Order: sequence, then structure tokens, then C-alpha cells
Amino acid sequence: MLAEIGKYLQAGVPEVQQVERAFKLPGDYWQRLKNIWRMHNFTNVDEEIDFFRNIKPGFTKYIEYFTLVYSAQLLKPSEDEVAIFCFWEKEETKLRRLQRRIRRLPTIIKAAIPTRTSSTL
Repeated sequence: MLAEIGKYLQAGVPEVQQVERAFKLPGDYWQRLKNIWRMHNFTNVDEEIDFFRNIKPGFTKYIEYFTLVYSAQLLKPSEDEVAIFCFWEKEETKLRRLQRRIRRLPTIIKAAIPTRTSSTL
């Protein structure tokens, strides 16, 4: 998936089209994975936890990131320099928030999963 996104971003097409392609791709991969996951029975609790702790966030972080980039491309002002500067300042704040949330994700997921003890096995 990342290799395909890299190809899209290096293609000789306008930036908006590059971002559109990069925005669409993680969603397509996630949909394929969800279809496989629906038909898959986890063999044990650890496998299921691994999926939700590692695999799912690995896709959704790209979906969130490219949603942010794509919406910025569509909504950015084009003429007023002050408005452009203010817009990108706000977008940078949104990006920093997303980065913090992604970094905290493993801790949040770990805290949400109850600790298994011998009495819960």
C-alpha cells in the first residue's frame, strides 16, 4: 500500500489528483482487509487483540492522515495571503493533534483491553 501511495505522489499529475489517489488507496485496502476479516474466525483471543491493536490502527492512521491532507487541498484559500497563512496554521495544528493521537494509540488500546488473569481464561 505504501509503495502505491509513493508512486501516486511521484506521478507527473497535479497535486490535488495525487492527494485524491493517496486518499482513496488506504480506504480501498482497509475495505479489502475488512472483507477478509469478516470471513475469518480468530483462532484465539491474542490473535484478535493483535488485529485490533496493530493491524487496524496501521490502516486507519493513513486514512485519517490523507483525509486531513485531502480536505486541506479542497478547502485551502487561493488568493488572500493572510487567509492562506491562517489556514495553513490551523491545518498544522490539526496535523499535530493527529500525530499525538497516533502516538498515544498503543497506550490507549492497551488500557482498553482488560488484563487477562487465570480466572478469566
